Amino acid sequence: MEARTPPEVLREDLTDAVLTAAVCGFRLRGLKFLDVPRGYAVDAAVATLTRLGCLDEHGDVTEVGRSVSAMPLPAHHGRFLVAVQRAVAAGDVPGAVLRDAIELLAGLGVAQRLFLPPQGEVSDARRAWSEARCDATRLILAVRRGKARRAALR
Repeated sequence: MEARTPPEVLREDLTDAVLTAAVCGFRLRGLKFLDVPRGYAVDAAVATLTRLGCLDEHGDVTEVGRSVSAMPLPAHHGRFLVAVQRAVAAGDVPGAVLRDAIELLAGLGVAQRLFLPPQGEVSDARRAWSEARCDATRLILAVRRGKARRAALR
């Protein structure tokens, strides 16, 4: 192990930092840091935000980027939620999809595994969860229903 942990700006994804700087009218490269972020990390963050539609081709924040930055979520999760909100507002999907999206993001925000591997005989409750046929559906149901131990959830 290293005697000293490297600064966060040198070891973490910079996507949210780049977006926050852009919303404030700055470029991350133009800010002064004690430890200068690595150029490739800034480039990767800018590329990600451009793909998400949060930054335009000049690196300026877009309307979508402002909406995403207003959410207390990582940029890629916020972008998903903005897309769902817009689809609901346009009438392209039913309003209930927004609740599903929020619950899916809540489940995705958990750092540990949600589902435990089967051990021994599979219970009826466990079988019912697995019949959801889709991990996203199972995750939404887990958030909605709770009672983790009942269905072999963490």
